[in-house]
Amino acid sequence: MIATSMVPRYVLVDTSIEILFACAIDGGMRLRAALLASVFTFALLVGFPGHSGFGLRVADAHTFVEVSVDYLAKTATRVIVGVPGESDSVWEETESGRRIVTYHRVRVHMDVVGGGSREILVRRLGGVVDGIGQIVHGSPPIRENVPVLLFLTERKDSTFSVLAMEQGCFPVSISKDRRIRVEPRRLDRTPLPDKQVRAEGRPLPASILEGLSIEQAKQVILEERSKNAQ
Repeated sequence: MIATSMVPRYVLVDTSIEILFACAIDGGMRLRAALLASVFTFALLVGFPGHSGFGLRVADAHTFVEVSVDYLAKTATRVIVGVPGESDSVWEETESGRRIVTYHRVRVHMDVVGGGSREILVRRLGGVVDGIGQIVHGSPPIRENVPVLLFLTERKDSTFSVLAMEQGCFPVSISKDRRIRVEPRRLDRTPLPDKQVRAEGRPLPASILEGLSIEQAKQVILEERSKNAQ
C-alpha cells in the first residue's frame, strides 16, 4: 500500500503563480516531476542567483506609498489594541471572485478610538482550507497571541477589516507592568519615499507611530481625528 499525504498547496493570489508542494510516498518526501520541471523552467526564465534569465525580471520586493496617520485616523471606525486568538478560514465570494478569507477572533485589550464588544471578529484575505492555501501580499500579519494595534473598519455583517491592510496593523509589546509600546512593522512591501508626504505641512506617515508608547500614539491619533472633525 502506498501511503500518501499532501502538504498544503499555496497560491500567490496577486501574481497568479501556483506552487504545488511535495507528497509523501512510502514515508519519504519526494517532489513531483512536474514541480521539478516547473522550477527548472522558471529558473531558466528568471536566471539563477547572480545570473540573468531570458529577459524576465523579478523584483525582490513590492513597493507602495505609505499611508498617513491622518488617513488611518479619520477613516477607521474603531482603533484597538487587541490580542488575536483562534481563527477560521473559509471560501467566500468577494468583489474579485471566490477566495479564501480568514476570520480572527480578537480580544480587545484597550480601545484607542471608539468602543463596543470586548471580543470581535477581524477578517483578512488569505488562509488555508482543505489543504489549499492562498497568500495575499499585503495582508495584515495577524498571529495568535501576538498583540497588535489595529485600525479597523466595520463591515455590514458586524465583523471588521483592517484599514489599508498591513499598513493598519502595528505590533505592540506589553510589559509586565502593563505598559504598551508600538513596535516597528515588518511590511510585506517596501514603502517608497513620498516627497509630498515629506514636504512641510503634509500629513505625517503612519510609521511615526512606531516606537511610541500607546499613550503617545493615542494622542497623535486623536489629534489627527480632531483636525478632520473641524
